[in-house]
Amino acid sequence: TPVRQVLTDLTGDGRLDWVVAQPGMAGFFTLNPDRSWSNYATFSAFPTEFFHPQGQMADLVGDGVTDLALIGPRSVRLYANRRADGFAAAVDIPHDEDRLPLLSDSSTELVAFSDLLGTGQQHLIRIRHNEIRVWPNLGRGRFGKGQLFATLPYTYEVFDSSQVRLADLDGSGASDVLYLQADGFQVFMNRGGNGLAAPFDQPWPEGVRYDRFCQFSAVDLLGLGFSSLVLTVPHMAPRHWSLYYAEDRAGSVRKPYLLKASDNNLGAAGEVSYRSSAQEWLDEKNELRTAGSVAVSELPFPVHVVVRQTMQDKVTGNTLTQLFRYRQGFYDPREREFRGFGLLLQTDTETSSQDQEDFTAPVLNKTWFHTGRYPARPCTDHDRSDLLARLPGEHVLSRLDAATQQELPITDADDATLQEMARALSGSVLRSEVFGLDASQRPPVLYSTRSCRYLVRQLQVLPLSLEVITYRYEADELEDPMCEHSLNLAWDRYGSTLHSVSVNYARRKKPGDAPPFADPHQQQWWEASHDDAQQQFYLNEMHAEAIHLDSPQSWRLGLPYRTRGDAMLIPASALTPAQISYEQFADPPGPFATLPRTLTSLSVQRYIGCGDGEATFQALARRVETAELDDHALSAYERVMDSVTLAEKLVEIGYQQMPSFLPADSLNLWSVKRGFAPYAGQEHFFHPTQFRPTRSHGWSLVEYDAYHLFATRITDPAGCVTTAEYDYRVLQPKRIIDPNQNSQEADYDAFGRIWATSFYGTELGEAVGFPPLNRAGHYWASAGEVALQPEYALDRQASALYYDGNTALGQVHIPLATAALAADRYPEDLDRQIRISMASIDGFGRTLQTRQKVEDGNAYSVDEWGNLELVDGRPKIVHASPRWRVSERVEYNNKGLAVRVYRPYFANSHLYVNDASIRSQNIVDKQFYDPLGRPTITITAKGWMRRQTYRVWYTISEDENDTAEEVLAARKAAERG
Repeated sequence: TPVRQVLTDLTGDGRLDWVVAQPGMAGFFTLNPDRSWSNYATFSAFPTEFFHPQGQMADLVGDGVTDLALIGPRSVRLYANRRADGFAAAVDIPHDEDRLPLLSDSSTELVAFSDLLGTGQQHLIRIRHNEIRVWPNLGRGRFGKGQLFATLPYTYEVFDSSQVRLADLDGSGASDVLYLQADGFQVFMNRGGNGLAAPFDQPWPEGVRYDRFCQFSAVDLLGLGFSSLVLTVPHMAPRHWSLYYAEDRAGSVRKPYLLKASDNNLGAAGEVSYRSSAQEWLDEKNELRTAGSVAVSELPFPVHVVVRQTMQDKVTGNTLTQLFRYRQGFYDPREREFRGFGLLLQTDTETSSQDQEDFTAPVLNKTWFHTGRYPARPCTDHDRSDLLARLPGEHVLSRLDAATQQELPITDADDATLQEMARALSGSVLRSEVFGLDASQRPPVLYSTRSCRYLVRQLQVLPLSLEVITYRYEADELEDPMCEHSLNLAWDRYGSTLHSVSVNYARRKKPGDAPPFADPHQQQWWEASHDDAQQQFYLNEMHAEAIHLDSPQSWRLGLPYRTRGDAMLIPASALTPAQISYEQFADPPGPFATLPRTLTSLSVQRYIGCGDGEATFQALARRVETAELDDHALSAYERVMDSVTLAEKLVEIGYQQMPSFLPADSLNLWSVKRGFAPYAGQEHFFHPTQFRPTRSHGWSLVEYDAYHLFATRITDPAGCVTTAEYDYRVLQPKRIIDPNQNSQEADYDAFGRIWATSFYGTELGEAVGFPPLNRAGHYWASAGEVALQPEYALDRQASALYYDGNTALGQVHIPLATAALAADRYPEDLDRQIRISMASIDGFGRTLQTRQKVEDGNAYSVDEWGNLELVDGRPKIVHASPRWRVSERVEYNNKGLAVRVYRPYFANSHLYVNDASIRSQNIVDKQFYDPLGRPTITITAKGWMRRQTYRVWYTISEDENDTAEEVLAARKAAERG
């Protein structure tokens, strides 16, 4: 009895199946993630033609699993793969356009399935000595007409089809063609599915001649997503060689066609580094084995991931780096979907430069994601340093009751439903942790945690945020965190939140507890930080309703309607964190239902032409009504007037009584209605034609241009008119005339940047000001040239701005500059002077240096390249005319934070001054930061210190007087050596 055994992914779960078939019985073993084989499973339907010598396995349906096909010259018999159930009944598909090639053992031609076209599908191909033909796979066993794909340079007598190999050598997705010969092999690289490039010869290793005993394979050895060539020579002793065609210039094997660098030609450059998920898994496996855990990979194929992103400012050399690590990759074998990684570790900088004085310790962000795995992976790798920290409960599966709009928990869901629930949660954040990786503190300092819980509504599965618990920590204060807990309690049918509560927890530590510090000052500050208000739970409750337009012709969801906010205060002794959960709040007779509430906000939005709770598709706002006064606020008038008089006065000045809602109660509320505006018709894009803030204000009238794009005329309630004209090329105003008939003008360059301004009008009945702009600007090669001819550059305008355009395109990275000119008097005034200021920016767009022209005097000397001239290591001082005030130099650390701010000085040049040479001599304030980027210590130019210390419940700010004793002691110690 013939037995056929095949190793293939027949079930499409990304893992090998060991298929064992013989007439009358067929089944398979599945390779488990832990590399063991499952129990034997039989196919419910298996075709006898599986044993036919002409049977071929390929994905012909297009669903990613291998089907069985028997190909004849004019038809295809297809057995569609039904995964674990075997194969569907045979379907015969005719092919009338031409003859299909037949599978054979002939040495003159090779018939196979391969993706020569680079479409991601297996196409039927035939390779002969002189040509390659492709019959495109159209799906469901249908093939297009055969097309000539490429020609080959071999003769009929020499060609041997057994020497042909197909492999994707460069990761493009399209198969390349190799032809093996005794002294080497020829490689035909695929041109992206558009034919083959001219072949090149690749010799065998020295001393090797290929014969039928040698083994030549194409396999992804490194898990990089493309084939490596492996040669095995069994004689005399077995030897092995590997060859890669995806090496970069440095000789490293890298997957091609991935973005690796960017440069904006303005001084900012970026680099991206990648790694295979297979290499990430090797790191994860080592970590798991070191921790004594079982290492099982659930990602059966490699995925390229970004492991490093670098941004560099070429002007200052400042470099920002982010590093990424990926863990818990998951592939859903049921849905055949890659679901991402369950854990992402992100570090904002490298740790190799800690010897630098301005280095700020990096931050490690750990983020756990739901990957859609069912049953879910147990969470065992969270931080456990705070033993009292709460974790949210299990996710909730519910169904919305259409009649009551209440969520009904589903407690008897079957596995299929729970799998769909898990799939809906895929990509949702489960938890995040923030650590400071300060080398001086071991282990890493935990700063905050955030845990999330979700509700999944069963309709079309809709994951909704249910609970989020956030803890904030500081160093040495893990037992006294600040906690905020937000809960969403109800949603409408479209997922808009109807009811939510946020809870600020009471402080754990009490005044009588022992301080967690040994230093007397720290103990005193900790004791002084306690307040009775900290021993309360603060609850903010929100109710809301939205308007949903869900007709087939006008679908618009989530329009604002009504909102209400209430506050509750609960003593710490009356509530425990364990009582705060979705189940407790959502229960109508629960402990929170009867708590006294204080109204904090109440508002209702109404729409033009509609009653309460209704809106048209345009949703034109009519007014918003907001509660402003209640009985507590009105009690201030009890001694001044009686309630009747007070009510009359309130109505007189525009207040109205407002009923409460969500829920309705007996509160006495007075409201103000705001935002009154009638609108033009559809042909005018529903623009408001009038508006007034409240009823106590008059109407302002608005007129528009012919295109109804811009407001061109506004008349206020007093009759004052403001008009505007626009430059439609850049969609910016070019002239504004105020009610006093004073005009302001602006002109723009091609990028929409202002380059000239002017203003003019009348004073005491006489025309004064600058002339109108003539729209004919001057061209300047650089902003630096403007400083040399300010009179010509400014002309008769009020101000002008000039921008560098291509300074950074050369090899020498000079920062881009902007020159701003402004006249202090009108053009006819003989005493007119021009203020000149220039600004240079670095590659990240930050202001690097500014220069203003000032009166003549002594200044540092600058050479023609912008470098300070030094004499005996100190800047050379000369009399400068003109003289420029150069702003303080700013240096940034590895996180882009300012760490050194130098004092300004004078220079004799308008050019960018490269003042790095005086870094060790110029007076400077030094700033230090914690891993989160918060300023901690400032060392002033005179050596005194300011310090900022951050605690969870308080902050300590110390100035120079507070730290003087400490600084003086350090100076004396330094003097003693």
